[in-house]
Amino acid sequence: MKYLKVITIVFIVFLVLTLLSLPAMAYEIDGKLDDWGVDLRSGLDGNPGAWIPAKNTVDWIIEDNIDPTYTSDKAYPDWTGYSDTGIHIKKSGNTYVAYKEPTLSSSDWWAQLRDYHYLQPVGGEYYDIEALYFDDDAQYVYIAIVTSMPPTGYTDRYDRFVDTGDIAIDLDADENTGEYGYEYGIKTHDSDRGMVRYEPDWSLPQATDGFIVNAPSEFDTNTGTFAGTAELVYVNSNTDETVDYGSDAYNPNGVLTVPNYVIEAKIPKSALGNPSAGQASNIHVSIGCGNDVIELIPVSFETEIPEFPTVAMPVCAILGLFYIFGGRHRKE
Repeated sequence: MKYLKVITIVFIVFLVLTLLSLPAMAYEIDGKLDDWGVDLRSGLDGNPGAWIPAKNTVDWIIEDNIDPTYTSDKAYPDWTGYSDTGIHIKKSGNTYVAYKEPTLSSSDWWAQLRDYHYLQPVGGEYYDIEALYFDDDAQYVYIAIVTSMPPTGYTDRYDRFVDTGDIAIDLDADENTGEYGYEYGIKTHDSDRGMVRYEPDWSLPQATDGFIVNAPSEFDTNTGTFAGTAELVYVNSNTDETVDYGSDAYNPNGVLTVPNYVIEAKIPKSALGNPSAGQASNIHVSIGCGNDVIELIPVSFETEIPEFPTVAMPVCAILGLFYIFGGRHRKE
């Protein structure tokens, strides 16, 4: 009996140490990407490896500035003179591949007549969505977005206001369910920030001559069904980008310094219909005018060890030790 107690104690101690050594899955929702393994400043400065997250469970895509690979005489930078290029890569297995960002057909009749296509982000740096990351554990979905659009939106030189967009999730990878194919929306800004709604009404890009092909952009918080609340922040990352637009009457020096922002969210899976392990879904984010869009098609949900055993099991182990030693003293 004595040896059995010793073996039991050793086993419990080993179990406690093993559980406490398990890596924490959760990300801190603070708008910083270091816990994702991303060095944003270095990535924006042109280092591809700095964009790559530390965990291979993360799905991700990077499309900073204009795609540098376009050479077609039908693909043009936009009317602002913005022509800065940047890294375009996405995850492929344990590594990454080059990503070719689609061009946008303009609603302008002259551009349509000549079959011109604008390079995203149309309108310049303020409209750029640079990166999208996705990960999950047994209880939560984690999303991080890098964007140059301020949380309060942006008004351009022509006094046209553009709002930032919301996160759209096509949970079942079926374009026939949900408006525009997206059943869930997560509000990124304003007083309803973090709200999750099921089957809301989505808006088309709202600016004059917006790019409808990049719809949807925002959802109406008074439509659909309230599904839950995400922990979500939208913060200045303090990693400004300096871009050259070329000199004109609005900007004689031709150079603008534009802040970058990080949207980071922790979404309960219960608010997303409890997706099953291995389920493939799509994530879509577009700004209000549709001048840029970023998508992960598809992402795959994973199964991780729930967080509660790391707390419950050590407690059980301590109770077990108390029982063993307490029982021995009572017998003596």
